[in-house]
Amino acid sequence: MYWTFTVLIVFVPIVYSVEIYKQCGSEGYTGATECDLPLQCFRRSRWFSSCQKGWNGATSCADYPCEPRSQWYSQCRPDCPKISVCSEISDEEIDEEELDDLELYNPEDFAEEEESADEFSDPPTVDLDAL
Repeated sequence: MYWTFTVLIVFVPIVYSVEIYKQCGSEGYTGATECDLPLQCFRRSRWFSSCQKGWNGATSCADYPCEPRSQWYSQCRPDCPKISVCSEISDEEIDEEELDDLELYNPEDFAEEEESADEFSDPPTVDLDAL
């Protein structure tokens, strides 16, 4: 009796993940883009994104309304600035007409601000040999 052995070679791509606070993306970046679990890749600027922990704290306010300040940040505020609509709406049902009159937070309104923040020139290069 003859035994035949078959060797099966499986090619599995090696996927590297990025450690906390290391670069995971940007304009022109060619390295790994997947962060170690449970980290997420956060864009810091046009030239740098890094792996960081996501928010795992409170998502509601005890005493004050939670007001969105940007696409990434909200805060509990005792006051309601005139330039925004706070959550000072009663728990009553709001009809469609009143809802249409409210100026709600729209992340697209801030896209232009983000783009303009990315228009900084590249930092000057330093000749380390000259130092």
